[in-house]
Amino acid sequence: MIVETVQDEFKQNSIVSIGLSGGSTPKPVYENIFKGVPNDLIPNLVIYLVDDRVVPSFSPFSNKSLIATCMSGSKFSHLSTTIEYDKDEKVIVGVLPVLKSCGSQVKALVFPETDIVHELPSDIAERYSEELEECLFPPSKGHHIVILGMGDDGHICSLFPPLSLSQLKEERIVSATTTTRFDVKDRISITIPFLQKHAKYVYLLLTEGKRKIFTKMMADFEKVVDPSLLCARWPIMNLLKCNGGITDEIRTVFLK
Repeated sequence: MIVETVQDEFKQNSIVSIGLSGGSTPKPVYENIFKGVPNDLIPNLVIYLVDDRVVPSFSPFSNKSLIATCMSGSKFSHLSTTIEYDKDEKVIVGVLPVLKSCGSQVKALVFPETDIVHELPSDIAERYSEELEECLFPPSKGHHIVILGMGDDGHICSLFPPLSLSQLKEERIVSATTTTRFDVKDRISITIPFLQKHAKYVYLLLTEGKRKIFTKMMADFEKVVDPSLLCARWPIMNLLKCNGGITDEIRTVFLK
């Protein structure tokens, strides 16, 4: 389904971008995408992360690590890392992503740099915003396809409900966020307004357990009177046209 959407977008655009989220749910889907996209389209793909945890790239909590693992062995270029230590060889001071060709290389692979020791999440978010703006604009004029998961609490990317008014009106592409519900507190995430403007196709990956949460969300959608309450409680609802987004529907992909 998603590979077909990529192919259809290339009929209208010379460059297509795909925003990927983290977590364990998307892994088999990403592996299928990386294997299924035709070779002649790969050089015109822009692939980036919609969020990440502020951890080193080699951490099991890193979304960069997840994507690199999914790319490994596929026809896509994949990430390797160069690890740098301080003079006592105790503290990692940087992990440099390096692209290695596995036959075809994507136009751009954009990941946030989270390996600089003691760097503030807000600084990471600001730099990643600049990098995304450079890669996504102008040539692709925004991103076309976004693949999201949804947490038990209804969060998408690293946007945790209830969303504040400032989060719903955020002008930056990427912002720093925090959570107390998961192992890694500090995150960076694509913002709601940026997704609203540029997410042409939104795929929501759901396991059986998450399907029940999605059903509850849609039930709330049918009966809620104040749309602002719905959008604060269920972040993904902000991406529908009726709530300021540009997509007609959230395309669900149910996983076993």
